[in-house]
Amino acid sequence: MKAKINTVVIVGIIILVGTLLPVPLDSGIHNVASFAPGGTDKILHFGIFFILGISLSRVFYVRHVLLYAGILAMLYGLVTEVLQIYIPGRGYDNMDLLADVLGVAAGILAYRTYVVKSNGEEEVLFI
Repeated sequence: MKAKINTVVIVGIIILVGTLLPVPLDSGIHNVASFAPGGTDKILHFGIFFILGISLSRVFYVRHVLLYAGILAMLYGLVTEVLQIYIPGRGYDNMDLLADVLGVAAGILAYRTYVVKSNGEEEVLFI
């Protein structure tokens, strides 16, 4: 259980650091999204929040608890987007937030779909 919680914390820290790193003003990049090839940053947002959704699912497998954890993860995405307003070279983007929310939801759904309960133990069919 502790290893599962550690995974959630590590993924959360990676998201926080990755989304809040400033871009040097003299780099010529005015916005990180303009630096990434078309849509790549959305794929990264979706992917890392997908991993967060899976990680949360492994810790909070009970339905109602998982729902609250998913909502908190989506709010975490909102907070990281809002904080980017104050970071040089970063900015708030509704499409990034949408990718975050969809990533969390897809991660939770994927985990719930591909986990088999046998003898009270969960068996992960992927990862």
